[in-house]
Amino acid sequence: MAERAVPAGRSWIDSMTRWGRPLAGVVVGVITGASEVLFLLLAALVVVAVSPAPAARRRIGATIIRYAHRVTEWERHRLAVIASEPPPPPVRANGPRVLGYLAARLLPAVLGLLTTGLLVVGAVLAAIVVRAFVGGTLNAAGFLLQGLIGAALLLVNVQAIVSVATLDRWLARSLLESHTREALQARISELAVSRAGVIAAVDAERQRIERDLHDGLQQHLVALGMLLGRARRTRDADKAASCSRRHTRASNAPSTTCGTWPGGCTPQPSTTPRWTRC
Repeated sequence: MAERAVPAGRSWIDSMTRWGRPLAGVVVGVITGASEVLFLLLAALVVVAVSPAPAARRRIGATIIRYAHRVTEWERHRLAVIASEPPPPPVRANGPRVLGYLAARLLPAVLGLLTTGLLVVGAVLAAIVVRAFVGGTLNAAGFLLQGLIGAALLLVNVQAIVSVATLDRWLARSLLESHTREALQARISELAVSRAGVIAAVDAERQRIERDLHDGLQQHLVALGMLLGRARRTRDADKAASCSRRHTRASNAPSTTCGTWPGGCTPQPSTTPRWTRC
């Protein structure tokens, strides 16, 4: 029994969390929508105030766009948490599209305020009905009738809250992730820049490899030349030593009639007795 109660409790908690996320997201969206309306009004007033100065208007405009991107990133993270999705990629839309999204979020913010307000009103009315039934001023038939009406209104209200959350996500996808010609051109430009960078990196690596091979070949040729020179010097030294040994033996050898052996001719065997041989 205990082993079955744990999964049942977990499933109940998961169900409450799944139904509670859209409600929490809509409530937070109402608060952020109010802050975004104030941000847009303040930005419009500042732009109008600095409109006579073009340089100041450009700086203020860049600052407004930067903060608008930050607010939009926060909104997308909120929508990802509501839908139980991973964090979204950075916003690639331009400044006017981001400002348009923040202005369009006024619709789901107002609808979220209405649905959450109706939910609060329904909870207050349900508490009043229960109090009247407990106090005896409402009979059982009236209590059941009020309960059925309240349950139907609650289901409608919950469906409205889910629809508001869906509308909020649809606006974000349509205005921030739309595949327009501008987005495609920006993507093509990014791919062209990435391709140029890859080609430059490959060319630099090829040049480095060629330079290393050239330097290595030169080093091997120099080493081979040094080895050949050393072998030639060794061979010359051996040849000089051999000649020196030959001259030494020649100077120490006995004289013959044909000259000095082995500097002259080689002595030939003779039939002349040894004491008459030259």
